Amino acid sequence: MNFCDETRSCQLDATRWARSNCLPSPNAERACVRRAPTFVAILASDALAPSLTEKLGRAFVIRSTNWDNAVNDATEALKAKTALKQAILNAPKNKRAILLPDINFWRKCSDSLISEIQSRPADAQSIVDYFHSKYFNVDFTNPEKKYMRGAYILRENIGFQKDRIHESAYLGAKSREDKFHILNANYIFGVRRSLGEHFDVCRETGDPIKEIFDDVLTGEKSNPLSKHLNITPCDRIV
Repeated sequence: MNFCDETRSCQLDATRWARSNCLPSPNAERACVRRAPTFVAILASDALAPSLTEKLGRAFVIRSTNWDNAVNDATEALKAKTALKQAILNAPKNKRAILLPDINFWRKCSDSLISEIQSRPADAQSIVDYFHSKYFNVDFTNPEKKYMRGAYILRENIGFQKDRIHESAYLGAKSREDKFHILNANYIFGVRRSLGEHFDVCRETGDPIKEIFDDVLTGEKSNPLSKHLNITPCDRIV
């Protein structure tokens, strides 16, 4: 679970940068064993799939299967890889619905991008386009950062605005104590992603948000009187 993020010092040798060790060199037999896979799909039994989807439904594509259908189900999951990578890694900068947090956004809505992609992963791009058009308000303006325009609206004009890479949104030591969290942080629908992204959460009026959000790792709740919060795609409040 201690996946290297390939951006900082090597986890095996702190004196070297990660990228110098990750990939095979002419004299090496294979890449570092801690280098995380770039795509993951999970096949689970009918009994196990619901609990896995509850915990990891945003991290991986999860397929309920049995031994007779396992090969076909695995093939179908892998066919969706290209569509998922396109929707996650190559999306326009203003189209980030797929990065919105599960607990602090989608589970507060009447419908969910996550459940739709789980049911039709090969249609990821059209699903993202639909939810972007439904929830994105191009005219929303951050009350403090006037240059930030456009937001995904939760309700009552509470906007989620994708912001720059943020040092506080990187994984810390505590993040690695929770195995589910480390997977949700590193993956979106099976695709390995960059860390450090977050959403600015605020009201366009600058008034208190008056909505309680949960930090999935610490269990702490946000102050409803807060006027601004930073929430990561993996449901951390930082």
